[in-house]
Amino acid sequence: MAIAACALPLCVIAGTSCSYNVSFNDCEVTCAGSSACPDGLTCIQDVCRLDGNAGACAPPGSMTLRQTTDDKVDVNLKFACTNPDQTTADGSWYRVFSLADAGVTTVFHVTQVTFGISTAVGSPSPHVAVKLSTYGGSFGDVHLDATKLTALKMVDVVVPPTQITELVQAPIVADAPGNSLLVAEIATSNLMGTGDQVNIGSTDSNETHPAYLRSPLCGTTAPTTTTAAGLTGAAFVITVTGSH
Repeated sequence: MAIAACALPLCVIAGTSCSYNVSFNDCEVTCAGSSACPDGLTCIQDVCRLDGNAGACAPPGSMTLRQTTDDKVDVNLKFACTNPDQTTADGSWYRVFSLADAGVTTVFHVTQVTFGISTAVGSPSPHVAVKLSTYGGSFGDVHLDATKLTALKMVDVVVPPTQITELVQAPIVADAPGNSLLVAEIATSNLMGTGDQVNIGSTDSNETHPAYLRSPLCGTTAPTTTTAAGLTGAAFVITVTGSH
């Protein structure tokens, strides 16, 4: 995504007037302070970032699949199903990406999944499973049919304890066929009796498609869109980075 900034003044060359607009991409410009960044970008760890973006910069030649305007996790947006002892119950959070809509017609080589956490409690740190699958159903299905999910890869990821939000980068290597539907899932086991909590992070910005969740204890036994589940504002921050 590029943002137009730093419009140069009108110039005259050989009697012909012309004007120029320069655009800058996220992570393209280095900086020593926000005043050094073009309009609409903020200096974060010496790199100019599009407003709201704070995750790791994608390597050159890669792309990030996303369905939210930004990845800024709002600590006040908590969507969790808890056991009687206030620990996190078994469940999953998902996003489904259409590679065709992203223009990926050849194999997509995944290198990382990034997800937001609003709060996490545990000693030692709690774990989640990050899973990648392809989906043989239709893009926009209200419920995901588990029989149409084909597993690609799963990794165990430590979630740092936090009360002020966290973006977690999970390295994961998998290949998804071009034009397929790619499913990213963040799953937690039943933490009853452990004292642990893991709450997915959401942004208060816009999303292009609803996320999904599975929460058997709270009545959602199949992965269902957050919209259908009645969770207004549950714009889960889950992105997938790779190349093709």
